[in-house]
Amino acid sequence: MTPEESTHIDTFTGTTSSFSRTASAKVAAATVVRQSVFARAPWPDATLAKVTTQTAWEAAHFGEKPRFLLRIGLLDWLGRTAADANEEVPGGLQADIEAFRALRPALHDVIRPFLTDDERQIREAALAALLPLLTAPELAHHRADLRDAVRALAAAEATPYRHHAVGALASWDEDTTSFPQEPNSATDAGTGAEGFAEDPPF
Repeated sequence: MTPEESTHIDTFTGTTSSFSRTASAKVAAATVVRQSVFARAPWPDATLAKVTTQTAWEAAHFGEKPRFLLRIGLLDWLGRTAADANEEVPGGLQADIEAFRALRPALHDVIRPFLTDDERQIREAALAALLPLLTAPELAHHRADLRDAVRALAAAEATPYRHHAVGALASWDEDTTSFPQEPNSATDAGTGAEGFAEDPPF
């Protein structure tokens, strides 16, 4: 497959639980994303391939949804999974959650360069993906240098990531009353995924 080709990916299915029975797989997948997908792509701009969450049957029966950049899908998935890992979840999954949390500094270093991407939506997806990582004590100092960018995203129009920015500012005890308020949404940009993160897009 070349970057210009589109492909189906079976992922981003909504779930009702956070780190579920696939918790260990999520940790492994995040490691793959960090070490291989972003760092050592098999061709230049490999993550700029356009993909879809739909099967051919779904597209034929319900209409084809717009495809999205794999890079955006990966950033969205990492952001949702990082947000999931910030939650305290019962059920013997704490070891997996801690394993993912240990990856947060490395994931930050991989995601951060995309804040200067040429594509606005990629920049916004990267910023939204970084925000839940900043819960880590060792990354909290980055809030100060990202504050202006987060406030700009919170004030932006026509972006699916604004609620991420507003939520982050509120958690940092910042005044968010000047920003347009909207119902909380877990929907990200290209993927159209809702709820907790499930499989990554590869």
